[in-house]
Amino acid sequence: MLSFRHIFREMFAEKTRLLLTIIAIAWGTISIALMLSVGEGLRITFGNATNSVGKGVIFARAGQTTENFQGSAINSSVLLRPMDVSLIKKGVPAIKQLSPDFSFPAKLQYQKNSFSAEVDAVNVSYGAMREIIPQAGGRFFDPLDMKNARRVVVLGNDVADALFVHKENPIGKTILIVDQPFLVIGVMKQKFELAGPSDGYSVWIPATTYIALADPTKINKLVLIPNQPKQVSDIKSDLRKIVANKQHFNPNDKSLINYHDFSDMQSKTASLFTGMEIFLGLVGTLTLIVAGVGIANVMFISVTRATKEIGIRMAIGARSYQVLNHYIFEALITTLIGGGIGIVVSVALIDAVHQIPMKAKFLQLIGKPEPILSPMLLLLVVVVLGIIGFFAGFFPARKASLIDPAVALRHE
Repeated sequence: MLSFRHIFREMFAEKTRLLLTIIAIAWGTISIALMLSVGEGLRITFGNATNSVGKGVIFARAGQTTENFQGSAINSSVLLRPMDVSLIKKGVPAIKQLSPDFSFPAKLQYQKNSFSAEVDAVNVSYGAMREIIPQAGGRFFDPLDMKNARRVVVLGNDVADALFVHKENPIGKTILIVDQPFLVIGVMKQKFELAGPSDGYSVWIPATTYIALADPTKINKLVLIPNQPKQVSDIKSDLRKIVANKQHFNPNDKSLINYHDFSDMQSKTASLFTGMEIFLGLVGTLTLIVAGVGIANVMFISVTRATKEIGIRMAIGARSYQVLNHYIFEALITTLIGGGIGIVVSVALIDAVHQIPMKAKFLQLIGKPEPILSPMLLLLVVVVLGIIGFFAGFFPARKASLIDPAVALRHE
């Protein structure tokens, strides 16, 4: 039967060596916990920044033909028409969300203040797809706005600042867009964008409103999100075929539609920071392994000094597995003590970093890249500690369990 009293007596027989071993384990735990949490913090922070354009969003714009086909000449312009949207929704089931984007530059005016901005006439789903989050008190337009072709508008935060210079609340105010009155129903919450023109200088109106006012013949671009990332190539192929068949172009001509696939950039960014997190975790694990070697050395010394005692125990009936368990648990307990101290110190250090003020503007938008010790990472640290503790004790314990009692009794 396992005697924890006996285990602790052996452990504390060499207090200095035990203390140094615990410190080494604590240091290794702090290293792996901090490195993993730094990698996790960077991955989440910059992942949010790359997703600000919209997670998994793809822009599709009309291109030009690159070959002659069934009477159509090379370099013929391709058109994305308003009526194509319903065809694409039916013909490409792999698309999860889809919105046309009729964009045009326009002069906006509120009282004596005017500002030139990009106007995007889009569907209701566009707001969620593009992470256009309204500030408190506002909203994006809804299906009823679309159905009734209401003259409502959502302003980018920079446009709102330019038109409402006295910091008054834009919600409920009426502005002019190309001399047409529009009711402001929302202002976009400021966000950090790594690529492309800033959404802060755009405004959004319902696509149905724009169609009723201007009767457009073409769509500037389609904004879509696939059901699954792996379906992107199928979506591109199916969409191209629909447009080609309708306009008598070669469906295999990849230049018919030009794509800006943000999901690819987001995937590469996520892979980069995941790789960084793994690398930092490996460096921390190596530090912990060095500490584990220290435990193994202490255990070998402990086994050597207790050889005669082990022989006596085995001579009076102790089994090999009991001796094996004794020294494995001794190593695990030492690891647990050092690991527990390391985790507590790591949490305290991470909390201290969270208190450091960071006032850079872009950090206010994407969030501070603070270390994050998530429950999953904490579980990973505990698992690594357990594995290292087990193997640090296993080999010395195996040596002890294989001792010949007759030889051990003669050991000095």
